[in-house]
Amino acid sequence: MQKEHWTDEQFLERLYGLVEEDAHVRSCPTCQQRWEQLLQRRKQWLHRAPAFPEEWWYEQRQRIFHRLEQKPLVSWLHNWAPSLASVALVILAVVLLRQPTTPPTVAVEEAGFFTEVYTLVESPEPVAVQPIYALFED
Repeated sequence: MQKEHWTDEQFLERLYGLVEEDAHVRSCPTCQQRWEQLLQRRKQWLHRAPAFPEEWWYEQRQRIFHRLEQKPLVSWLHNWAPSLASVALVILAVVLLRQPTTPPTVAVEEAGFFTEVYTLVESPEPVAVQPIYALFED
């Protein structure tokens, strides 16, 4: 015979039929009173619960079965999403981590052209002096 009183958890297990009632509940007035109160509360709650008509339950089941039979519209996306994300990451990595191309080297002929342009631009004489030089030329 159990000497300790039942816990609330043990009473709930008994209420749901998970454990059998033992001799302690029948012999202990405190536990027997708690058990009767729990049964009374359960009975009150069941009477307060709204009762739905059978047609409602039938329609509810039909809606659930209908939804279960339908294939989701984006199921292909769920299957291919990891692959598409991986491909996108690889493309992004290739674009961002690609080595920059080196500019073409200046050819020797172009080097002479740039030197001539540089001497014209960086000449210490102003442009207005050039017509004066033309007066002294033969």
